[in-house]
Amino acid sequence: MVALQQFVEGAKKYVQSGVIPHMPKDRQFLAGVALGVAANKADSMVQRLKENQVVKMLGLIDGDMLDDDALFAAMRDQMQRQGSLPLDIPWFGSMTFSAQDIDALQRSVQGR
Repeated sequence: MVALQQFVEGAKKYVQSGVIPHMPKDRQFLAGVALGVAANKADSMVQRLKENQVVKMLGLIDGDMLDDDALFAAMRDQMQRQGSLPLDIPWFGSMTFSAQDIDALQRSVQGR
């Protein structure tokens, strides 16, 4: 289990160091601005996530703690079956999320 705030900070760090630098310069600016806005609204976003019925059903959040082990294990299992996850995000472009990205995100969340 990890504190939700720690997960948010780790995810932000991962996006800053592992995603944005690989984007074209114009998209880096847009992504950096979007990340800044999201970071400023993280508390309300986390609150909405806590209230989400699917998240409640899965039992991923307990108070201010997130079961990151269960989340990352499920992500790895699915990625193993799927191979990779191509994403096309409006304004930001296309990218592919892989098992290595899951590992990097987890290291970032855990402060390693």
